[in-house]
Amino acid sequence: MYMNFLVKIPTGENGITIKNIKGTTYVYYAYERKYDPDKKYSVPKTTSIG
Repeated sequence: MYMNFLVKIPTGENGITIKNIKGTTYVYYAYERKYDPDKKYSVPKTTSIG
């Protein structure tokens, strides 16, 4: 559901990603990282905050 108001984008750069999907801007926050030993890198768990 979309509301008719603006969302403040956090100023901290750690854990914040901005993605444009089909003309809509989504702001994601990475709240946890889990290391995958098979792939040898960490995979973030993210949630949409705006």
